[in-house]
Amino acid sequence: MNHLAFTSGDYNIEAENNCASLLSNFNSNYIYDVLNFALSVKDIPSIQERPNIVAASELTFKQLYEEYPADRDNIFEVRRETFKEILSKLGYFYKATFADPGEELWYRFTKDIYYFLACGYVRCLIKFMASHIYANRKELVQIVNPAEAKKSKDSATTYYKKRFSNDEDLALIIANIDVVIDVILGQDIELIDILKYIFIDENWAILLANSFQFEVPFYDFYKETMKGLNRPTIVSNIMLQLQSHYSMSNTPVDNISDIGD
Repeated sequence: MNHLAFTSGDYNIEAENNCASLLSNFNSNYIYDVLNFALSVKDIPSIQERPNIVAASELTFKQLYEEYPADRDNIFEVRRETFKEILSKLGYFYKATFADPGEELWYRFTKDIYYFLACGYVRCLIKFMASHIYANRKELVQIVNPAEAKKSKDSATTYYKKRFSNDEDLALIIANIDVVIDVILGQDIELIDILKYIFIDENWAILLANSFQFEVPFYDFYKETMKGLNRPTIVSNIMLQLQSHYSMSNTPVDNISDIGD
């Protein structure tokens, strides 16, 4: 990107030409290649979080705003069309439509939807499953017949009962995690009930849920993912997050501030 020196607020023809060139050559193909790749690997857990191309694009637009203030309207239009096209491609992939969030919310809306449906898809699945299981463990433990399970001497049950000594329900669930997950996958879970676990701001989760329109229930995508080859790795990650929930719940209040997110 060319960095031009301006004096006394001058905005000259050279600057206008530079901005026009940058916008006309804005590499939308690269953005869409990244999006397509994110969708192609969305079911595969990754140690490192995959880049959010919407957030990366916004940084580019902010730089353009700063360097070419007189062309803000043109830059803003390219920005809006880029975000609309990203949503359109996500909609095509998921057979979904998205309501217009309004000018002020375009960036946040597109960024969070891209995370939820593309670069952070499997992370969201894992977070939902772990959070849902932990929040409902008193009910879900009934799946494994706790009276009988408590008597079990198998190595997994014995280990987890020791590992989660302060939460026997959770121990029995983790020892029988595949059975519990299969029961959850057999349920009908609404999109809003997933989003509330993913986004801390409940009002924002509701806005997102009301902005989606899928041809099939969104939860069906999670069901399909859990039928695939990546299930063992996903289940392992769910178990790790359940351990994290347990650790946080059993940490003395004085020490909580020392624990990272």
